[in-house]
Amino acid sequence: MGLGIGLGLFVNEKRDDMVKKSTINKNLNEKWNDILINYENYEINQFNMIKACTHKGIPDCYREILWQKFTNNSVYKKNPLLMKTFNTLSSDFTEDDNTIFKDIDRTFPGHNLFKDKYSDGQKSLYKVLSAYSKYNKEVGYVQGMGFICAVFLTYLDEESTFWQFHSLMKSSKYGLQELYTKGFPKLKLIYYIFLSLLRDFNYDIYEHFVLKLNKLIKLLEIFRNNAFNVLC
Repeated sequence: MGLGIGLGLFVNEKRDDMVKKSTINKNLNEKWNDILINYENYEINQFNMIKACTHKGIPDCYREILWQKFTNNSVYKKNPLLMKTFNTLSSDFTEDDNTIFKDIDRTFPGHNLFKDKYSDGQKSLYKVLSAYSKYNKEVGYVQGMGFICAVFLTYLDEESTFWQFHSLMKSSKYGLQELYTKGFPKLKLIYYIFLSLLRDFNYDIYEHFVLKLNKLIKLLEIFRNNAFNVLC
């Protein structure tokens, strides 16, 4: 009897957990649906709600639309002067293309979309990175860009990914370009913030790696050489 009751309680608790999780997911989906329908209003008047829901996770079915709303990439996609930009640029060849081609195999090699050489995923990633290196000549191609574009390609088509990445690079809200420009100014800023937070919230680790073992220069090298790879 005791064992039976015990098993019964265990099963009920597990079922209760599943019901609770299902209810939370349903409520979150409903909230995201409302945000999507009334996005402009939320963006202006309830942006903290968007942030709170984002921290809980964006359901797969909404990511394609919401990611593009977050960056407002339609400013570029719907511009008639830019509509043929991606296809035109992706057909040209430059020196950057050799580097991009070498890096493709190192970008999410375990993901089904990119793990096979010359797969559709790898070809799409190559096209996006190649076109962007020609479009943004101020930066060109820098290692680490592929990881961001690859994530977008799991939900967006090639051209949308191209403009999505450009929106992240150029917008004042995200300012991703400074992670890749010469000298990596934003990367150094993020590194400084990281060290400050590490010192304030876990001084023992900070003291061990930065002070006692004198790893400050080594940590900076890791951040600088891997650029956005480290941040991902």
